[in-house]
Order: sequence, then structure tokens, then C-alpha cells
Amino acid sequence: MKSRMDKLFWDKHFGYGIYIENLNYEAEDLIWGLIDKIDTIPADKQSEYIQAIYKRINYYNYLSKLSGTGSQRKKSYYKSIKDFFCRSYPEGKITFQKFAKTVNPKTAAEYNDSGLEEYIDFCASVIPGDIKAVLNDNPEDRHWSAVAVNGKIKSYLIIKNQFTDNQKPVDIKRYFTENGFSDEDYEKFEADRLKESAYYRGLQI
Repeated sequence: MKSRMDKLFWDKHFGYGIYIENLNYEAEDLIWGLIDKIDTIPADKQSEYIQAIYKRINYYNYLSKLSGTGSQRKKSYYKSIKDFFCRSYPEGKITFQKFAKTVNPKTAAEYNDSGLEEYIDFCASVIPGDIKAVLNDNPEDRHWSAVAVNGKIKSYLIIKNQFTDNQKPVDIKRYFTENGFSDEDYEKFEADRLKESAYYRGLQI
């Protein structure tokens, strides 16, 4: 029996690539955010923290290769963890060499369904903040797209459904409720999305 990872990414006819691409797009910035916080982590916890970062880089590279995210943002996707560090900024090689001393490469390179689901949750961790940004945006001078954020929510819910045998209908309003937003928040967000969708030029998921 195929794992959920196989179903999502190797069987192209299932058509989940666009949803993964939508979620994976911002992950590189999220990972660098974790790297930047390393000095705030207690010394006895840093090895575990770095190991978690390595796993996320591995999933980012893997999914970028399969979905096309990396090739869109870079000339080509990162081919390894070292490539991720060294191609990103001048001091990346130094950071990689420092981190490599504390990581078990074999464990960091493991791929499994539970690790994939955790990574998907990590990618989606920005969504509540994105919703708040849309709700607080200036209607006369918008910097946030309700259509794009809505697509990100739908992508997350569709992918999360693949990790359970009790799949739920994709329900944006339920997502709002489960993440602490009010009915009024949802109604305002949906009104903004509908208005924007009339002229939005990108892909609407």
C-alpha cells in the first residue's frame, strides 16, 4: 500500500501539486526565521532544534523538486541541505559547517507521513496571521490579497484531508472558527475575497 506521501507527490494524476506549491512557497523564509532564532535557544536544546530545522529543509527541498516551487523561485531547486545554506547568502557556508557538527544526517534525511504532516502544519502556521493582515488592510490601498490567502487555506485543508481516513469537506468558515476568528471576521474576509476575485489575475484555487 502506498504511503500518503507517495499518493500526494509521486502519482501526478492525483493533482495535488498545485496545493503543495501554494503551501511550500513561503517555507524557505519560515525556515530562515527559525535559523535566525538559534541564539535564543538554550544551549542544551540547540542540537534538537537544529535537527528539526534540517528535517524541514529536507522536506522543503524534496517538495520543491516535486512541485516546482524551487524552480520558480530559484534557477533550480536546492539539491541538498548544504546547497540550501550556501546558495542563500554569503555566510551560509559558515552556518552550515557550524550546524552540521550537531546533526545526525541519517535521521534528518528520513521521510515519512508523520514528518510530512508536521511540515505541512509548519507551512500553514502563517495563515492566521495572513487572515488578520487581510482583515486589517486598508481597503483604499490594499497590500494583502484575500484571494491568495483563501487559496492557501483551501490548499492546506485539501492536503490535510489526505492524512486521515475520515475526510471532511473543505470548509473555509470552519477553519476561521477553529482558529479563533468570529463569524463577522469570516463575512468581512469573504466579502473582500469576492470583490477582489472579479479582477484578480492569478490562479484562484
